[in-house]
Amino acid sequence: MGSLILRLNIGSLTLGLDIGSLTLGVDIGSLTQGVDIGSLTLGLDIGSLTLGLDIGSLTLRLDIGSLTLGVDIGSLTQGVDMGSLTLGLDIGSLTLGLDIGSLTQGEDIGSLTQGVDIGSLTLRLDIGNLTLRLDIGSLTLGQDIGSLTVGVDIGSLTQGVDIGSLALGLDIGSLTLGLDVGSLTLGLDIGSLTLGLDVG
Repeated sequence: MGSLILRLNIGSLTLGLDIGSLTLGVDIGSLTQGVDIGSLTLGLDIGSLTLGLDIGSLTLRLDIGSLTLGVDIGSLTQGVDMGSLTLGLDIGSLTLGLDIGSLTQGEDIGSLTQGVDIGSLTLRLDIGNLTLRLDIGSLTLGQDIGSLTVGVDIGSLTQGVDIGSLALGLDIGSLTLGLDVGSLTLGLDIGSLTLGLDVG
């Protein structure tokens, strides 16, 4: 068999992330006047991840034993090494909106809804001669957070922080961004599903 292509086409997909309690903390030892941040790089470190696809009355389950999502920058290490596993995520258009009326240092937010609207999503998994591709026509990812505390603990902060572009890649002496999720429920609601297997 020369090559195997497994394609999963989903007409419409709604992915909801329900977090009982979320604490997002940024601890900066010292930030002084005139700091220029070129870019911000985010990393995803997953302790153990199980992705199961059971099709009977279609159940798509994502079980995460222990999940650590965060940026631990000291000497910045960028990338995920998975042996000989290539996972490609192509996003046609991505809008990430976080709307906070006004936020001051250490302010508690009663409730927060953060939505990610992706126009088109292609998820491709290449292993040897096997290609697993997930094409999603329309994807809405919504986070419904019961209670959110955003705390910024800054040892020393003065005015004049100039951020060149805050879009993935951060050059700070030491920054710890932690996401602590008390309970996590991930649900998938798929309107229509077409599973095609093309063997070359």
